[in-house]
Amino acid sequence: MHATVPVFTGISMSMSWPPEGGDVASWIGNGRARLEILTSAGKRWPVTLGDADQGSQATWLTSLVSALIGTPKDETTSATTAAGRVLRFTLGLAEKAALFAGADKAAIVNNALLSVSPIGATQLHGLSGALAAAAARWPERVVVARGIVAGREAVKACAALAGGISLPSRVSYAFDLTAGELPDKINAERDQALLRKAKLVRIGHDAFSPADLAAAHAQYTSVYIGRHGSRNPQLTAHFFADVHHTRGAEFFGLKADGELQAFVALRDHGDFVSVPLIGYRTDADKKAGLYRQIFALALEIGRERKAVVNFGAGAGHYKKLRGASLAIEYMIIIPTRATMLGRTLHAMLKASEEPLDRLVPKAIVHFGG
Repeated sequence: MHATVPVFTGISMSMSWPPEGGDVASWIGNGRARLEILTSAGKRWPVTLGDADQGSQATWLTSLVSALIGTPKDETTSATTAAGRVLRFTLGLAEKAALFAGADKAAIVNNALLSVSPIGATQLHGLSGALAAAAARWPERVVVARGIVAGREAVKACAALAGGISLPSRVSYAFDLTAGELPDKINAERDQALLRKAKLVRIGHDAFSPADLAAAHAQYTSVYIGRHGSRNPQLTAHFFADVHHTRGAEFFGLKADGELQAFVALRDHGDFVSVPLIGYRTDADKKAGLYRQIFALALEIGRERKAVVNFGAGAGHYKKLRGASLAIEYMIIIPTRATMLGRTLHAMLKASEEPLDRLVPKAIVHFGG
């Protein structure tokens, strides 16, 4: 597997991830946004300010329209049935209308550019302050926070404090390993057995060389862009180098004969650990089970640290077979009050908050869980 060795772009070693600000173009090929930092409750809250038009295949990481309409259109509808074609057409019209209305000109709070950074219950006070500050600083923008994993009433209270509306958005899957024990599920046990039998060499963060980072970048790209769609973040080699250098996420890998076979990167959020980056050699023999092995390694690290490992959305059946618990993630939206359209949207969302709260979780669990 050939890969370009990433070059560190000059972030200070003392600086945490993400840096204080700047354009995201050097890190994300399909994202058009700039990065800003707010402070609330003693914590840095990264905010991405999206361009009004980020393109038809903009990543959901920086594009609100892509996250809420474009990606579901691509992933959950089919062009092979009449109903699927109608739904795709309808969502396509909604996507164009949302772009025309400037919905991509959003301020996405807590966007550290490391997948959807989950927000736990202990961070809700700080989040409400960050959302309110963002709405005051950028009144012409829609303000959004997503990936909120907390009780429904607590999320509603947070939204109310910030002047926004809370809505259920998707399912996420987590493994509670705080007792220091791995899941008591046959599939998880088989994965651990495979990991032991393969005897690949485990390496930690500091052992990653530039060549290893280049291989990790190529593996991520092969899996998430090559196999799972162009709206996933097209992360650059510079991104991998900078995140590794600043310890924005902690890298772990599996090697054979000195070559990286698979990797995973974990990020500590306090309430839990997330898995923003993962990859493996897609050209390897499927019998090697590299995805199963790196998944098992992530769980083993979580067990060692007695953490809750939040694996995010997707591959729900696979994760549930290995003992994951399911949770509804929420988002908070503060529509702009600077335009008549924004004020109308706010009134519509407010009126829809309770019925959506009853109906959407059932639909999410049925279709996405």
